[in-house]
Order: sequence, then structure tokens, then C-alpha cells
Amino acid sequence: MAGTGHYDGTNPPRGWVRRGNVLFLPENIARASELLDTLREVGKRPDATPAQVAMAWVIRRPNVVAIPGASSVAQLESNVAAADLELSDDDDARLTGAAERFAPRKGPSTFPALARLMIGR
Repeated sequence: MAGTGHYDGTNPPRGWVRRGNVLFLPENIARASELLDTLREVGKRPDATPAQVAMAWVIRRPNVVAIPGASSVAQLESNVAAADLELSDDDDARLTGAAERFAPRKGPSTFPALARLMIGR
């Protein structure tokens, strides 16, 4: 998910893995703005990052196992802290609503935009 909030219209992904993912198209990042804003807002109260809030929300889902990645000890520690983050039912409802309203552009129509993103134009 583009859930950490690192990327926006002025800060696109640089690595080839994210650049090759249609969810990171500038249009889709813009479409995710409500969800990203909600992740940031919910994280203010417990002083949590958007990534921690997203992971805490995923963990609350029934029959779901979160498998987070980490490329540093700091990211691993942040992921572990997310397991202790308790979201209120209101927070959960806000996040669920924002996630349900997120409608990314996908399918063959994204190929031209994805090609431009991959070659940096």
C-alpha cells in the first residue's frame, strides 16, 4: 500500500519496484490523498507513523496476517511498535471508510502513464 505517506505529487518513488507499480502512478497517489490524510490524522494522537497506523488497522481485520517488510533495524522496530498500537472503533471506521473510497486507476489504461513513470518523463 502507498500507506506510509512518503510519496505524493511532488515526491514520486525513485526505486524501480515502486515505479513499476500502478499504485504509485501520480494519479493514484492523488486518489489516495484521503486515505493518506486519514492515516496521518489517526496517527497524531498516539504519535504513530502512517505505516504503523496502516499495519495496526490491517492487524484488526479478521483472518488477516500482516507480513511487513523491513530494510533496517529502525523499520523493524517501527513494525513491532505497530503491533502495540490500539486503534479505537472510530479510528477503525474512519480508516475503513477511506480505504473503501480509494479507487485507484488500474488495468490496461495505466500502461502509457506507467511507461512514462518508468522512463522518468
